Amino acid sequence: MNFKKSITLVVLVLLLGSCSAGGPTEHIKVSMTDFTYNPNSFTVQAGKEIKLDIANNGAIVHNFLIMNAGSDIGQDFDQEDEKNVYWKIDLGPGQSTTTSFTAPPEPGEYLIVCSTAGHYIAGMIGKLHVLP
Repeated sequence: MNFKKSITLVVLVLLLGSCSAGGPTEHIKVSMTDFTYNPNSFTVQAGKEIKLDIANNGAIVHNFLIMNAGSDIGQDFDQEDEKNVYWKIDLGPGQSTTTSFTAPPEPGEYLIVCSTAGHYIAGMIGKLHVLP
């Protein structure tokens, strides 16, 4: 009987943990270093105001740029991609700030990139998952 209770408890803990980890948030914390976002995946609810705590722990300017849904970047981010930017913030080395943005109104997956030359191609990307 104790074994069944232990198994049930483990299953419940795992289920509860998975529910809270994948749900939408209204507060994102991210650090940028050279060629990476940490973390690099975020889930938010469509149209909600999202608080963003962001820090540039890298050696050069980085940005957190959310592309419009369905936007495709070629070899590297360039001038043509600017028209497909949904929201953007730039930070110099060692800078940090707290700001906010409104999540896109349409559910879907949105690409996050750093537009500093060569950073997109080096893999400085993330995903913003927008839920209905």
